[in-house]
Amino acid sequence: MADLLARIEQLEAKVEAGFAGCREQLEVIAGKIDGRPTGEVPVMESRLVHPSVEPEPKIESITARPEVVGKTEEKEQHLDIFPDKVWVKIFRNLSEYQLSQARLTCRHWNQIIGRSSLMDKLELRFPKGSILDKNCDEVRSLAARYTKVELNEAMIIKAAFWWESFGEHIHTLNLTKCRMVVADLLVMLRNTPKLKCLAFDVMLSSSCPDNVFEVKNLEELTLGESVQHETIALFQKLRLPLKGLSIRQKIYNNEIFDKAQNFIISVRNTLESLSLFGENTSSLLRIVLRTLRLKKFRCSCIDFDLLTSYSEYFPAIAEMNVAIIEREEFFHNAFPDGLTRLELVSVRCPLQFLVESLPQLEHLRIKNSCNNNNTVHFTHQASREHASLEVLELINPIETALCLTSFPNLRLLRFAKSRLNNCNEFLTTCAQLQNLNHLELTEIHTKNDCEDFFDYMENLKVLKLSSCYMSSVFLKNIFALCPNLETVSLKDMAGVNDNVIHIMCQKLKRLASLELISLHKIKNDSVEHIILNCSVIENVKLGRLTRISRDSAMQRLKTHRNLKLVYQLD
Repeated sequence: MADLLARIEQLEAKVEAGFAGCREQLEVIAGKIDGRPTGEVPVMESRLVHPSVEPEPKIESITARPEVVGKTEEKEQHLDIFPDKVWVKIFRNLSEYQLSQARLTCRHWNQIIGRSSLMDKLELRFPKGSILDKNCDEVRSLAARYTKVELNEAMIIKAAFWWESFGEHIHTLNLTKCRMVVADLLVMLRNTPKLKCLAFDVMLSSSCPDNVFEVKNLEELTLGESVQHETIALFQKLRLPLKGLSIRQKIYNNEIFDKAQNFIISVRNTLESLSLFGENTSSLLRIVLRTLRLKKFRCSCIDFDLLTSYSEYFPAIAEMNVAIIEREEFFHNAFPDGLTRLELVSVRCPLQFLVESLPQLEHLRIKNSCNNNNTVHFTHQASREHASLEVLELINPIETALCLTSFPNLRLLRFAKSRLNNCNEFLTTCAQLQNLNHLELTEIHTKNDCEDFFDYMENLKVLKLSSCYMSSVFLKNIFALCPNLETVSLKDMAGVNDNVIHIMCQKLKRLASLELISLHKIKNDSVEHIILNCSVIENVKLGRLTRISRDSAMQRLKTHRNLKLVYQLD
């Protein structure tokens, strides 16, 4: 007890000394402002001033002390200790009630959670099977600040009594397999004035009324498989100013075909993006494409002749993602000249043809549909440079020879499901691309194992390897010759062992994010290498590591001073 009293007295003395120091500091500041010597007690002057007469200002300007400004800025920067994407990962799994309670913790927590930049990224998801009616006052009060709401398999009852306070801030709404009537849908649309994006996959249980209102702000609409032709007709009556429309029906029967056709034509003046999914979309496209002026187009299955014949109707299109019915020939007028992004699925299309016919192309993704056993070689004789291409994704390419140096401004390269003569030849070519900073290799098989060195790739920041056969020696060479890597992902790599992880941690001084998935040769030593050698690492993801103790690894990683996020896959 005596020791406790003594400690209390010491604390009281420190507090009094702190108050005294603050008082002296305030006197110094006041003395500088008033122009009097330090320590002199200020004399307070009081004057009566008539309300209509403004008093003469005693001080024209005050220059704040740098120390005070610094402390103020430090408090303001308190909210920016983490970027929003980190706060989202912290709060996204909290329930509405938990998030509300967190805001009551203190003023700083309330400011962090309540700011619009964060709330705009959080999504309110009600539990499946929720019953929403006029008695859900508690949930309504908690959801007032959300801008994104998802209702999955919910029962919506008499929305007119409670949705109004819900919809005030919402701009994104997802309704999936809910039980509701048309009247409730109309109430929700009417009382959500800021709604811009709606995903609707509900089989409505009542007919469509004749008289409806106009929804003025809705720009993006996605109609799911459950939507019936009456619902499509309802949305047409709402006179939507749509910029983006996605219809995900798999089979277009006669009724849905007619309603979809009329709906698309009704929004043709504002529509910029169209996505169609289904087996017989080509028949629908033959009717509607001629009336549209799209910027983005996506189709799960389209006849190549149809695409070729209608390319003249896409003068402003910039992005296209299509799965083309097989064809051996490709005509030069197959795609609009102004394309900047093109994704081709299930198609045999030569890379060189596309880049030569589309000079403005910036992003190209080609996925070959058939299996081939071609071994790809990399040449260095570029017939022509294509400076605009920045992102290239090749999945199961049909080429036997590629010249990547034709794309000097390539930033991101994804290469998957291919056989290479050897990886050294490929990486030597990549090293010549001075702007390449992101490289992903998936299911790459090599004909000849090679452990030679290639040139330094000092601009490479992101490396992701998945299901590639590479020897341990070659992996060590990669990490030694790519010293500025900041993000590394290794998945199902048989050549990765503790020694490889050790070399990686030693060589990569800027490594900030690491993902280790399905690596069956690494043990707890790799965790220690991360802790001891990765001084600036912030994010670690572990998963399916059979020789590492899950609990001990998590506890050890959490002792790292800079590590902000540690989580493990099941």
